[in-house]
Amino acid sequence: MMEEADLCIRMARFGRVRLNPRKIYTSDRRVAEWGELKANWIYFKVGMMWAFGARARLAQHYPDIR
Repeated sequence: MMEEADLCIRMARFGRVRLNPRKIYTSDRRVAEWGELKANWIYFKVGMMWAFGARARLAQHYPDIR
C-alpha cells in the first residue's frame, strides 16, 4: 500500500519529484467490503506503522488477496 511513498522518498534523493496529471482508475471492492470506518482505520494503522518503521509487519494488516 505504501509503495508510492517509498518510491517518492527514494527518487527525491536524485532531485525534485514531480507529479504527472494523469488519472488512474482502480477497483474499490476490498474497501467497499470493509466499509468506510474499517477502511479508514486500516489505512491509518498502515500509514502510522510505515511512518514509524514497522514495514515488515504491514502484511498482516493489509494482506495480498491475489
